[in-house]
Amino acid sequence: MVGVTQDELRFFVGIGLETFRTTILRATPRELLANAESPEPFSLTFNGASASTTDKMDVDSDASALDTDEQSSISEYVGAGAEMDNVSSKAQISFLHLQMELIRSLGIKATPVFHEAFAVILSSVAWAQRELDVANDELETLATEQTGDDSQTTEDSDADNDSDMDDAQSYASDDENMDVAVAVGKKSARGDIEHRKSVAREIRQLAIKCITRMFALEPPNFSFAPYMQCIYEVAIDPRIDNLASENTQNSSALLLLLKSWTLTPKYYPYLVDYNPLTFPMLLDILVAPKVQSSVVSLVLGILQMFLDYDPQVAVHKYELSAESAEAYGVLVKGMIQRHISRILSHMRTCFSNSNLNSATTATQSGGSGNLVMHQIHILSRVAEYATEETQDAKALLDLLLPTLKRPGSVVPARTKGDVLNIMLRFIPLVIDPSVSAIAKDEQQHLLAGYLNSISSSFGRLRLDSARATLSRILSTLAKFDRQLQGVTTSEPTPLESAAWVVEEINAYSTQRLNEPDHERRLVAFGRLNDELWNQPALLDAHAWTPVLHNLVYFAQDQEELATRSNAS
Repeated sequence: MVGVTQDELRFFVGIGLETFRTTILRATPRELLANAESPEPFSLTFNGASASTTDKMDVDSDASALDTDEQSSISEYVGAGAEMDNVSSKAQISFLHLQMELIRSLGIKATPVFHEAFAVILSSVAWAQRELDVANDELETLATEQTGDDSQTTEDSDADNDSDMDDAQSYASDDENMDVAVAVGKKSARGDIEHRKSVAREIRQLAIKCITRMFALEPPNFSFAPYMQCIYEVAIDPRIDNLASENTQNSSALLLLLKSWTLTPKYYPYLVDYNPLTFPMLLDILVAPKVQSSVVSLVLGILQMFLDYDPQVAVHKYELSAESAEAYGVLVKGMIQRHISRILSHMRTCFSNSNLNSATTATQSGGSGNLVMHQIHILSRVAEYATEETQDAKALLDLLLPTLKRPGSVVPARTKGDVLNIMLRFIPLVIDPSVSAIAKDEQQHLLAGYLNSISSSFGRLRLDSARATLSRILSTLAKFDRQLQGVTTSEPTPLESAAWVVEEINAYSTQRLNEPDHERRLVAFGRLNDELWNQPALLDAHAWTPVLHNLVYFAQDQEELATRSNAS
């Protein structure tokens, strides 16, 4: 099909659609051949009314040409899938396989037939969902009848105990044969229902996969907006409550459809505008019981797509106008902010389930440690939106702090940098007296623990950006230490003095890239050696901890002799 013309495509796909239409309308092959050159537009009938797609779903038309009234009425075409009652399940499955192969083989060239194909595919989804609902009701009825039969048997048995033994013996054989026949009949009925469910489930999955492939093409001249309400009504809304439970072992067709809506910012509204439960239920997959790491990774990937969205990059990458790119940015930011509490809570559960301390040891072999690193990166981006939720922030910090002590071969330096960015954002939520609801004594205890963690990190981390973040965290701790101690004077506290020393001896030039600011560093070393080292009021034992770790680190500097000498 390489190099196929648009006319050839319409003719070829038209035959496929008309073949399916022939089955529905029970037309003869002769009639099909007579109309092959100009196939009539596909039509669907619901509740006894026929709705033609002549004006709304012409193969040669563009979805963007549909006016508002036409867009809002498209759901009429897939109301209940009643048109499919006269179509065998094999015919539906064959058509869906044909449609998937067309999309796979022709790619973007298949776009002209999307309008008419959507009517058939969505109708198949509606029919399959209705069949599943009916089958579940029938199974529930059988189960209820089985329970009633068991109780009835018990009552009959009690009545037989009051009757003559001879009568019981005369009817025993007939009753036993009847019970066996009834049991066999119910077993056969249950088997038939289960088979119908299996077929309907297959049709539903194939139809959703077809829709997903259409979205994956990102056709430039086709708008999916007119069909989104239908997609939600027949494919998403009926299953949204079971999204987490149905995706624990593998990614379902529905989850892959939701993932396809992160391929381009133009699809982002599809996750937000039609059902407010879609995004929260998608996040709930992270904490589903026994969820597999592959599914967690897929959901985290969806979340990362939104977190990494940059309007300026999107203008060039997706060929958007500046106004559209900014509008999508506002949508993404609002969506993350509305669900920040749920995200933090679920990430906390994810880290607990991943067994962070042991999982990091699997990083080199490509095991669960890679997933943990992914989670840390995601959380570092989510932290930018966090403004409250003290308990979740505290729990996440408790889980993440041990990674700072892990060897660089297990937890890479850049991952530790992500952890430090999380700390910088979350520490104020935990120990800021004006925000946190934690008791003052516990806040002081937490501050001491955080201080020890970042102090030891000064002696290990070599990445310039990580050391700069450590200095900022130390300054933040010093500020809250002043508040917790109730200091009102303008004199710096010992920890503030230590924060100044650490920031200065780690200073880099603002004029030259990645070059230390030797002047600031020498001034800081001079003041430390001449003034601060023997004045406990300015630098007490508590504040010496981060300073000493920095001195040990710089004493091992192989490149700067002056820095090494001053640190020693």
